[in-house]
Amino acid sequence: MVRMANSNSRGRGRNSSRHPARRPQQRPAAKSHAKPGDVSSVQPGTDPYGPGFSGWVARKSGPLLVWLSMRPRWFVMVITLALMIVGLLWRPWGAIPLYLLTLLISWLTALSWPVLTTAGKLARVGLCLALPVYATYELIYFARHGTAR
Repeated sequence: MVRMANSNSRGRGRNSSRHPARRPQQRPAAKSHAKPGDVSSVQPGTDPYGPGFSGWVARKSGPLLVWLSMRPRWFVMVITLALMIVGLLWRPWGAIPLYLLTLLISWLTALSWPVLTTAGKLARVGLCLALPVYATYELIYFARHGTAR
C-alpha cells in the first residue's frame, strides 16, 4: 500500500482530520453594535449625550459620575441602604434621609431612563413618588400629635 506524504490512512488531507472547531477559519468582519446614543457612533462636533432633559442631566452629572466610578461597586448600594434604614427608623427626622434618597434615585433614574424597560420605569417612578409621600406623612403626623408614631 502506497501512502501519500501529507495524508492519513483514510486518504484525507493532512488538516482534514482535525475537529471542525479547531480548523483555522476566516472570521467575518465584526459588525458594529453601536446604538444611536453611543459615544463611539457620535459624529465629531455633535453632542454625545443627546438632546433633551436626560442629555442635560448626563452633561451636568459627568464629574460626579467620574467620582462615583472610582469608588467600589457596592458604594452606591451602601449609601442607599443607609439612607433607607435611617429614614425609616429615625422618626420624624428620618424624613430628611428619605428626601435625600428620593433625590438620589430620581437622579439615577433620569440618567438611565433611555435604556430602562417599561417595568423598570414604572418601578422607579413609583418609588420616587412613594418615598416623599411617606416622609411627608411622618412629618405631618409629628406636627399634629407632637410625637413620632
